[in-house]
Amino acid sequence: MIAIPFYSNLHLAITGHGIACLPPFAVRQEILDGRLVSLLEQHVHAVDQFSVLWPASRQVAARLRAFIDFMTSRLTPE
Repeated sequence: MIAIPFYSNLHLAITGHGIACLPPFAVRQEILDGRLVSLLEQHVHAVDQFSVLWPASRQVAARLRAFIDFMTSRLTPE
């Protein structure tokens, strides 16, 4: 199962059904394209944490390790 709730919120915001508080990486292109604008920046503070969770096990499957490495490379501050 894959659950990425911000995609639903992103779609609702783009289609004019309200505002959404979403991580910058999820809306970067939409803001650049002009489909979304940033609101309330003075009231929202940066969040320094992003969690990726998976079931505990002694060994990490190769495909999970590849995903962890991919996410780490994309979300690590430059």
